[in-house]
Amino acid sequence: MLSRKLAPPKFAWMNGRFVEWDKATVHISAPIVNYGSGAFEGIRAYASKDQKELYVVKLKEHVRRFFESAKVLRLRIEMSPKEIEESIVELLRRNEFHEDVYIRPLVMERGGVALAEGAVSPADVAVFSIPFGRVANIEAGIRCCFSSWRRIPDVCMPPRVKS
Repeated sequence: MLSRKLAPPKFAWMNGRFVEWDKATVHISAPIVNYGSGAFEGIRAYASKDQKELYVVKLKEHVRRFFESAKVLRLRIEMSPKEIEESIVELLRRNEFHEDVYIRPLVMERGGVALAEGAVSPADVAVFSIPFGRVANIEAGIRCCFSSWRRIPDVCMPPRVKS
């Protein structure tokens, strides 16, 4: 869980390159900062019992949904889903995690480019990963409830896009 103080990981990944954690930055004038023009995915990876391997949960499905979100927002990712998947796996390897991990791919409109309304924008892509313990004690079970709130329809704002 994030309640404990953790040392930051060694690396993040941005636009096809592994960068030191402290150098993974976005300028304050970037559209993602000013307008929230971007999308994300949340992916979990769980450590094996001996903590020598990580098992990423449904990586292909998450990356496919990530690309679908970018498409809805008219953001063009200039690499393939397979390249993103491979980069995520390599990021986990480079960060040498031996515990459960949260992975966050981000796609954001590239800053400094003025485009006509409705045009597809080139996108910046970044991925970071952090140690993140299990949220629930699965041996003890969990409690849940069902919300009476209804999801907004796709014609209002696409709720399938994590934005």
